[in-house]
Amino acid sequence: MTGSGKSNAIKVLLHRLSNGPLREALRVVVIDTHGEYAPVAQKTSLSARIIDVQLRCSVLDEDVVRALLRSRRDEALIDKLAAVADELSPEQDLDEFLAAVELEAPNAGKLTRLVAAAREADDLCLWPHDSAVITRADSVEAQRLDEAGLYILDYADLCVMPTFGERCCRPG
Repeated sequence: MTGSGKSNAIKVLLHRLSNGPLREALRVVVIDTHGEYAPVAQKTSLSARIIDVQLRCSVLDEDVVRALLRSRRDEALIDKLAAVADELSPEQDLDEFLAAVELEAPNAGKLTRLVAAAREADDLCLWPHDSAVITRADSVEAQRLDEAGLYILDYADLCVMPTFGERCCRPG
């Protein structure tokens, strides 16, 4: 539905919230699909931050492993990866995991190919809970949403969401 005033209503709401009595404790997240709220945010008294979401696929996800290797399901390989991951602490990252996989089975065909493919990819993480990271738009540092303010996800130029979904969320 176009022309019904949705965008204007959001702008008025943001302006009123920014001048309201709760503005010091207020956290607002706006998903901006057309890039129109960032300029409005600068006119409010809320602390505005443009944020981004980095989406990555976990190398422990069976569909990701199949895509990296361009192969069929290999339960033994998935079990081996899980066993290596089980030996790691939650603080360890993808590079440490890949090094551990290499030590576990040097020159082991699929594992070696997986490590090489994972090192070439720029959208992987180790742990599934690290697959979505909110960052400031001008930095790769993680952005927590626990501070009062206005957070705007400028989705207008973000094209990784459908790609991520197609690669990591669909079976087969």
